[in-house]
Amino acid sequence: MSIVAHLAHLTPILDRLDSWVRCHTLPIVILLQGELGSGKTTLVQRFCQAHRAPQATSPTFSVMHTYPAEDFCIYHYDFYLKEIHELLEMGVLESLECKGVHFVEWGSDALKEMLIKLGFSVLTLELQIHQEARIYRFSDG
Repeated sequence: MSIVAHLAHLTPILDRLDSWVRCHTLPIVILLQGELGSGKTTLVQRFCQAHRAPQATSPTFSVMHTYPAEDFCIYHYDFYLKEIHELLEMGVLESLECKGVHFVEWGSDALKEMLIKLGFSVLTLELQIHQEARIYRFSDG
């Protein structure tokens, strides 16, 4: 499924994410894929805002941020240039097991395959810049 939206008007994207979250058992992993500047962190910020969580910031230097929301915790990761063995050594798998919604920027296909084999609910959301808007492509596990 694909949706075209502007960064200032993400309601259709947030509605789709909320629908997906409601249909799955926590923890949920949402892999965000897209080039630099495509709006991955902006999307997490708007999701946090919609769920009355603290303002999200990019976890580039800390790898993970946690935001308590009304119904669940929102976790935000940045795995830019991280290999799976590095993530496992850092204990990321244990963090992903925490009940909540986990947004992973730069989540690789290899990570996706591993998480699915381990029984995680995984959604991949690819963001592509399209003129002044973005194309959001959703694909389940």
